[in-house]
This record gives sequence, structure tokens and C-alpha cells, in this order.
Amino acid sequence: MDLQVTCASGPSECLPTSRTMRQLTFSTMQDRPGPVLSLSVRPLNPYSAQLSWLPPALPNGILTHYSVEITPEEDPAAVRTINVGLSTDRADHFLETVVDGLAGGERCEV
Repeated sequence: MDLQVTCASGPSECLPTSRTMRQLTFSTMQDRPGPVLSLSVRPLNPYSAQLSWLPPALPNGILTHYSVEITPEEDPAAVRTINVGLSTDRADHFLETVVDGLAGGERCEV
């Protein structure tokens, strides 16, 4: 990120030669990314489902992976986490993963 500071009191007091200063470059710290976009779930069979999504509009830093949490409605304490690596760094490409080991007829929250 580049930052430039200029005089604001008027052109007569702030001549172009006095407005010149050395360039200062800095970076802000990373923050939590925004939510993924266009999340969809497609059941493949009674025990598997395919998830697909677009990267967040505001990554707020360098994304290294995605964490998918599957929570059965009947047992909210039985949370399962799947880490999904990045297959692309383009924001216009869908990412996907298959979740296996689900119970037939089970309702889950992703």
C-alpha cells in the first residue's frame, strides 16, 4: 500500500516543489477472511455430499486453506472438521470437496 500526504491549506502556500516527499510503503496486518460465496451442497449418495463455493470477496490476507465444519442436528457436540487446501488463487473459480462418512437420513449444518 502506498500513502501520500499533501498540503491542504491552498496552492499558494503549498508549492509543488514543497509538496514532494519520499515514498513510504507499508503493509497492514492480516485479518479473518469474509464468508465464502455461493456455497452449495449436492448429495451424492446417502453417505456423501459434494460442497462447492467461491472464495470470499474480502480475503483480508493470504488464504492457506478452508475449514469445513459438519455438525449433525441430532448431536451438535459431534462436530467434524475437514481442512480443504486451495486448488486455485483465482476469485472466479469454484472450489469443491466431497464429505464422506455421513449417516443416511442425517441432517447436517455446514
